[in-house]
Amino acid sequence: MTGPDGSPGDTARHAELLRGMVECAGADLGGRAVDGRLDRTAMGTYLGRCRQCPHANSCAAWLADHEGGHAAPPPYCLNRDRFGELGGLT
Repeated sequence: MTGPDGSPGDTARHAELLRGMVECAGADLGGRAVDGRLDRTAMGTYLGRCRQCPHANSCAAWLADHEGGHAAPPPYCLNRDRFGELGGLT
């Protein structure tokens, strides 16, 4: 969640939310990073987008409800469309 002044949210928290959303969506972020199809700049863009999202608490609750399953990310996810580019559900 962004701060009250609009500053980006906590990096570690959003990295964990992003990891959970990637897994749930079935996107292959890690595989693409390892084989060079996704560079650090792109990875940083995904995290930066997540850190700007005002729905971190809703995201955490959504992930808890979908733990261990595969589902398209919720409509408010700022990375939702990008997960489709990575082979995930959108």
